[in-house]
Amino acid sequence: MKGSEKTTLMIHLSRLEDPRTGHNTTHKFIEVVFIAVCAVINGCESWIEMEDYGQSRQQWFRGFLSLKGGIPSHDTFRRLLCILDFESFQRVFIDWTQEVKESLGIEKAEICVDGNTLRRSFNRSKSIQALHMVGAWSASASMNLAQVPTQENSNEMIPGLLDLLDLRGCLVSIDAMSDGH
Repeated sequence: MKGSEKTTLMIHLSRLEDPRTGHNTTHKFIEVVFIAVCAVINGCESWIEMEDYGQSRQQWFRGFLSLKGGIPSHDTFRRLLCILDFESFQRVFIDWTQEVKESLGIEKAEICVDGNTLRRSFNRSKSIQALHMVGAWSASASMNLAQVPTQENSNEMIPGLLDLLDLRGCLVSIDAMSDGH
């Protein structure tokens, strides 16, 4: 990273441990994760789309990332993100979204909790079922604050999701699957 031009996201991501064990790494861990997060926020849904996104915005990324190894390949995104500690990343990401919410001056927000099935997350030929997520959406900030995976039509993760967030002063609405939580 160049100078003191760290973004708040980079500061939060720096709390993550690099899960790679080898010394033969071409790309900085934090840079791969940062590009991946930016890609997903901008609608990328596959490893190839992440690589294409990074390539198309390489000049912008070079403004504050060293990118000594260039933009990571789709295989690099896949390998690194598959071994990333999900719970640690989730905590770091939620802390960052809470900071963004606060920096926007949103104190008393409406938080909408709802479940969704991720499109194209299933594969019938390989007997892979669709991925279901429960998310907390900030209506005021127009951003997703947190998501956790769950079983189809299950409400069991709602209390865990709510525990991840600072909801003081917020109005929380939960869809019909909440069963009174």
